[in-house]
Amino acid sequence: MKSLKILTSFGLILLFFSCSNSLSLKIFVSPNGSDKNSGTKSQPLLTPSAAKKKASGLISENPDKDIHIVFREGTYELSESLEFNRTDGGRESQEVIYEAFNDEKVIFSGGLEVSNWIERDDGLWEARLDQDYSIEQLYFEGKRA
Repeated sequence: MKSLKILTSFGLILLFFSCSNSLSLKIFVSPNGSDKNSGTKSQPLLTPSAAKKKASGLISENPDKDIHIVFREGTYELSESLEFNRTDGGRESQEVIYEAFNDEKVIFSGGLEVSNWIERDDGLWEARLDQDYSIEQLYFEGKRA
């Protein structure tokens, strides 16, 4: 009986340490968040860039823990390209995983909404943009024009 108690205690200690090492860190991002927030579920970040930057710091501080960047439902407007390099995926003993929260619908949009359309005399429509943009695709009411 004494050996059973020792084995049980040893097993519980081993289970505790194996679970504590395998716990992952989570960074939450939401269209309603703020990049001044901590990145918790109740105080999510706003942008994928801020989450990527926070993960970069956590990679070094926690080399044995996976990092999950969890996006809440909504559209994330990207004003510039979001670039990834080799270290953004973690290290040999660690992964950085980018995922939607509970299968919520997440959209990353690098598009620009154009709303100042005017009809010309020849029946064509035109809009002027404030900045110099290279337009590769145009969508109208959710369909590619």
